Amino acid sequence: QRSGSLGSRWFPCRSVVREWLELALRLFDSTSVLKYQGKPLKDRNRRWNSEDAPLGRCAALLHDVRSFASDEAMFQEAAAGGLPELSSASHPAIMPFPEHAIDQHTTGIGPCIVFLLPAKTAAPGTPAQPFSSVLQRLFFECTGVNPRRDAVEDFEERRYTMGVRSAQQMWLVLHGQGRIVPRPVVTVEAREYTIDNGFLAGMVGSIDVGKVRGVSMVVTIDPCSLEVLVPTPKPVVRGGNEDDFYDGLNNEELLAEARVRATDMLQSGIPLLAIARAQLPNPDLH
Repeated sequence: QRSGSLGSRWFPCRSVVREWLELALRLFDSTSVLKYQGKPLKDRNRRWNSEDAPLGRCAALLHDVRSFASDEAMFQEAAAGGLPELSSASHPAIMPFPEHAIDQHTTGIGPCIVFLLPAKTAAPGTPAQPFSSVLQRLFFECTGVNPRRDAVEDFEERRYTMGVRSAQQMWLVLHGQGRIVPRPVVTVEAREYTIDNGFLAGMVGSIDVGKVRGVSMVVTIDPCSLEVLVPTPKPVVRGGNEDDFYDGLNNEELLAEARVRATDMLQSGIPLLAIARAQLPNPDLH
């Protein structure tokens, strides 16, 4: 749907966010990129919509959310087709973090990074934009370098790059951040945890199995015995029916059906989110 029909009510669900992150990881591993030319389109009135191919839908989205004009033009050109594809044999496994992310685009920094850069790194700017040439060089020769389209051999050993890294590290020290040493890059990391059964039952929480024979039911796992499912009527603040509560506690056929439904849901998979991350013995279990 177009953003105009959604207003401010839309928020991405967990599956959409997961799909975005998976796509980002695939893009990170890719060695190919479209070479954006920055040339004006012949048909500036061309409008993309949700029925177009993926790049056209991206162009439509950027137009609807009133993105930067340069970004919108980039996707319009990509959607129109004809952009050459570049590919590099490899790209760096890791970049210095957070240094590489520190430039004029970083919140709270802006042009201040200029005062930490080596002197005379670029020609003076205009009176209205005195730092423009310095910041342009910073972005185009360091923080904005794309290893898929630019040569990065000995990138960190280049004189200019080393000067920028020194300025970035000074900014971190001035702001009490220190230097963050990156962890070794790994593709798969297996971990094993032994947790109390009570935590596992609590992380599942109450399983809403819907109405069973007219009674709204939930099922929990017995924290002392994970094989035992405990069905009960769904708690309500008002409007409850006494007969329904009685059946939900005593009707064996109803209880058995609720257990079957909960078993099916458990076998299909239930997120372990009922206990807040901060309350778990290890946050990675959330």
